[in-house]
Amino acid sequence: FLSPVTMAPASNSRFVWYFGWGLLSGTVNSVATKVIFQFVVAGEDGEASVFNKPWFLTGLMFIAMLLALAVWVTEEKSPGPPLWKRSIFWTTGPCSMCDLIGSGLQTCGLFYVPVSVYQMLKGMIMPFSAIVSVLFLKKRIAGYQVVGLVVCTASLGIVGWAGSGLSATTSTPEEFAIGVLLILAGQVVCATQYVVEEFLLGDVDCSPTLLVGLEGMWGCLFMAIFLPLLQTHELPFGVYENTAETFFMLEHSWILTAMVVLVTLSMFMYNICGVTITNIASAVHHTFLDASRTILIWAVAVALHSIEPAYGEGLVYPWSLVQLGGFALLVLGESIYAGLHLSKETRSPAVSASMAVPLMSPVAKPMVTSPAMGASSPLMRFIQPETDFVSAVPM
Repeated sequence: FLSPVTMAPASNSRFVWYFGWGLLSGTVNSVATKVIFQFVVAGEDGEASVFNKPWFLTGLMFIAMLLALAVWVTEEKSPGPPLWKRSIFWTTGPCSMCDLIGSGLQTCGLFYVPVSVYQMLKGMIMPFSAIVSVLFLKKRIAGYQVVGLVVCTASLGIVGWAGSGLSATTSTPEEFAIGVLLILAGQVVCATQYVVEEFLLGDVDCSPTLLVGLEGMWGCLFMAIFLPLLQTHELPFGVYENTAETFFMLEHSWILTAMVVLVTLSMFMYNICGVTITNIASAVHHTFLDASRTILIWAVAVALHSIEPAYGEGLVYPWSLVQLGGFALLVLGESIYAGLHLSKETRSPAVSASMAVPLMSPVAKPMVTSPAMGASSPLMRFIQPETDFVSAVPM
């Protein structure tokens, strides 16, 4: 199905290795994050409460991205000028601010919706990115891409409808609607981040690990300013950020602490696996890594619920079947948009360059990688060599 790629045996085994680790780390990340939100632990007042600290978890995302700088240091062959004298050091700041807002809103939304619904709703990045790319970057989009986007949008409507039935026992209809709106609002901000990165970083060539690491650095700096402003005030939608209480909970629950460390390390691992997979195979393979991850996340959440009903999510007839149908439609829409139905000749670089809207797939942004995965960005130029594989539409 993904046959356009021809890899040497060594590259093939390397692909399988990173695909497996990416599947594992991506699944662990999403499921563990939702489990943390369902975790009940005593706070400073002695009363047990759920760990509803989404902005703290957003900060963990930036810490995980910052760890990529350590990888970049090992990759750097020649010293070059100091980082602060390079243009990319400063231009990644605005991108990171968009990342903070978009990821934070989505993490708040995850508090109210099942993790499988959250993962599938992230597919709205595709139509949102198409809109902002056409409006602000003046990109052109082919007819079959429009069909793919329509199919994706319809599938996500079905997923949202199914999710309202699935979450009937865990949240009110109002809470579920708030969660969906927060996720979609976060996707709009992430789509805007794509435009900002295209504008600021379009002519910059650098290592993907450096780009991810710098956005993590700026994100940590912004969180150091932003997080104190949220302290001891109940935010809309029941979110309550109290970092002192957060560390109190971590200090008195080694299980919660272990889960936080697990989330951070899995974010870091998924970053590395994602860019490596696109480097040795293609961005389309990266997309199908996320499709596989979504199914695995769903399966793990269901299995976890069967073992401990307080965590994960259960199967609810007929809504789970409706959700499965919506997911299948989402994969179909992504495949149409990516041009997998086209012949290899149609996937020429000239055709791709003339009619493609460089979008990222849902894999590229949940809580892990950056919209710099866009095809014309420095990250994609680095990790998608034209000699390996040219998809009909850069993802």
